[in-house]
Amino acid sequence: MIDIAKTRENENKLGIHYVCADGKARSALEQPYDIITAAFYLNYARTYDELRVMIKGIFDNLKDGGTFYSITDNVCSTIEAFN
Repeated sequence: MIDIAKTRENENKLGIHYVCADGKARSALEQPYDIITAAFYLNYARTYDELRVMIKGIFDNLKDGGTFYSITDNVCSTIEAFN
């Protein structure tokens, strides 16, 4: 998916920089970002400590005043909730 997005960005420059990285490997990116999205990502934390590391990594790479968007399943929901 990231490769497709990068290809489309090369064809039609929008100024978007896509990064795919291990969120549990705390590393600073080249520059802080205005917007960071995490779709179906945070639910992969197995413990609260892992979740804290993941969120800290996000906010370490987010500009002051930046926006973080996340979509995460509610693990307590039944299948009927998604129909």
